[in-house]
Parts: sequence; structure tokens; C-alpha cells
Amino acid sequence: MSRVYNFDAKQDAIVFNIGNVSLEFLPSDEQSKYIQEKGLEIQNKAKTLTDDSSESDFETAMKVKALLDELFETMFDAETPQKLYKAVGENTLSYLRVFYQISNAIREVNAERQNDEYFKQFLSE
Repeated sequence: MSRVYNFDAKQDAIVFNIGNVSLEFLPSDEQSKYIQEKGLEIQNKAKTLTDDSSESDFETAMKVKALLDELFETMFDAETPQKLYKAVGENTLSYLRVFYQISNAIREVNAERQNDEYFKQFLSE
């Protein structure tokens, strides 16, 4: 007699709802590491861009947006940057804020999953 077990591989998915856009992030170890590294890179580049007095605020904002577009495309898909930018009112500051919120949420979930209590829960079942 055969047995069939079905496991939900997406149970670890993190869903982000921003306006009318819903994004599902399935964190792999490699992707989580990439996002943390890219987040630091964006922070450093954004700081460098804002320190450059030869550029207008608009030019700086467009460079930050390009960095975020690249990150969101890697995290989700090629259509996400435009959908997300539109969902936040086509405002780069709001776009950046959403990135930080998503980044912090992923960091929080990863820390929770690495907590001993999280693993003990599964070991005891």
C-alpha cells in the first residue's frame, strides 16, 4: 500500500501587500544573503549620491530608483519595479521606504527562523 504526502513548499513565503500590489518572496539562503548585501550597498550608494552637491535632487533620486529597480527585479520579477513604483505614487522616497520595510521584514523573519525556539517547535512535533 502506497502513501502520499503533500508538503506545502511555499509555507515559508513572505507576502507583501503594497497598495494594490501583492508580492510573494520565497526566501532562499542565497537570496536572503544577497538582499542583505544589496541593502547595505544601496545605503552606501544612496549616502554617496546625497553627498554629491553637483547633482540635483531629481538626478540623485533617479539613481537611487535605478538601484532599487535592480534589487526588486532580482527579488521578485522584471515587472515588479514598475508595478511597485506605481503603487507608491511614483515617488522615489516612498519607493525607498518600501524597500527598507521589505528588507526589515525579511531580516526579522530570518532572525525568527534562526531562533532555537523555532526549531524546537518542529522537533517536538
